Amino acid sequence: MTHKIRKAKLEDAGPLSDLIRATLYISNIGDYGEENIKRVAENLDPNAMANLIQTRFVLVAENDGQISGTAAHFEQSARTVFVHPDLQNSGLGRKLMQRIISRSIDLNEDHLTVTSSIFAQPFYSKLGFETLKELWHGDERTFLMRLDHPSP
Repeated sequence: MTHKIRKAKLEDAGPLSDLIRATLYISNIGDYGEENIKRVAENLDPNAMANLIQTRFVLVAENDGQISGTAAHFEQSARTVFVHPDLQNSGLGRKLMQRIISRSIDLNEDHLTVTSSIFAQPFYSKLGFETLKELWHGDERTFLMRLDHPSP
């Protein structure tokens, strides 16, 4: 399956929100429970996604017109990185993150951070990110991770 990775357009907001909601409810619910997942999903509704598309560098991966992955870059940080559960471990997430990492390097940033879910921490570790610390938001546990870029 070949995915085209491109910059998100405003009309992608609804499908992106749907992708994120599906991923949260399938991949993350076991670690965070219904209440936390519902709150995060509500914060990434179509209106919020439209705002992110307008204010951040947002990529989407699509195949046959279907959005199956996304990743964003904002202020030395990878954000809203999601791959449809059926495509996790397919290399799609790695391709999206390689584009985000390359952009960060092209902007002369010396590092890139990401706040990772419990589920995604091993994925980011394989990409070279190191866990700096655990973060707690109520009973929601995430990890602040960092990837240092090579010196020029």
